Amino acid sequence: MLQKILLRLGLAPKVAQEAPAPAPLSPTVAQEAPVPAPLSPTVAQEAPVPAPFTPKGKLKPVLFVHIPKTAGSSWNRVLEQAYGEDNFLSHAEYHIAVIKSGQVPPVQADCITGHIAWNNWHRQQGADAYAPITVLRDPWKRLVSHINWVDRFNRGEALAGQGNNEERYAHIVALLAETEWLDRESIIKLRDRANEKGRFAHFDNMQCRMLFTGRNVQMTAEATPAFVDSAIKTLEGFAGVGFCEDGLSFLEGFLADIGRPVPEALPHENRGDIRALTADNDIAREVLAPWFEGDTVLYNTARRAYGGKTATRRG
Repeated sequence: MLQKILLRLGLAPKVAQEAPAPAPLSPTVAQEAPVPAPLSPTVAQEAPVPAPFTPKGKLKPVLFVHIPKTAGSSWNRVLEQAYGEDNFLSHAEYHIAVIKSGQVPPVQADCITGHIAWNNWHRQQGADAYAPITVLRDPWKRLVSHINWVDRFNRGEALAGQGNNEERYAHIVALLAETEWLDRESIIKLRDRANEKGRFAHFDNMQCRMLFTGRNVQMTAEATPAFVDSAIKTLEGFAGVGFCEDGLSFLEGFLADIGRPVPEALPHENRGDIRALTADNDIAREVLAPWFEGDTVLYNTARRAYGGKTATRRG
């Protein structure tokens, strides 16, 4: 009762009020720094491979595919005279590797020539800047000349200096040294041993091999009908096709087209002197027929199509 009175009079002792308990704090979560987006892997960019050859633009840019023993060295001499020494490059097959590896700078020239197979050339950067031409030869006579040319290494000329071909030459030169050209069995032995282990690329249908387009591994394979057809197809895109037997007839039109004088005669360069094999050797011609059968199809097809005149480039 007294408590109530005291409360009414405002005299009752105050009861300490506990401070309200604060709201529980949300647990503090350690904030990690934002994870950056993964970086794209840095790919080393290779410098673009430059075109090994570019035209100067003084004369019509041309590539002469020099098939061995088709009078190509004589053609080279005429082309060098027409284009000028500073606008002409021979042996393109040796220059490509050192240019592409950066050992020497690219070459500027309007006329490029060499024993460079079309299957290698057409893959090069800038190849389309040059109009391709070539010259073909009667396949049996070309083979005879090629055999006699290689046989010179059995007559005292050193193999040194043949570069990457030295080992391949050594194999075939040794076989030629053992061959008796009036002995059928001896010639058969040459043919079979030269082609063993897939060695088809030395004498065998060389004109087709220089013009074939396809996989590199096929370059040393047997010259099948499809292989020959590919070479024929390649010629359809050439700016000109000449023939060894016609001498200057093709070059006359070509030189007139670029405004250069025609020489009185085709110079004779790098001939394969007859020392071992002659074109009238019927035994050798029969035994070695597989080495030029494909070339014969190619040659006869080209003869019918071009007849030694300048062809209009297609494609």
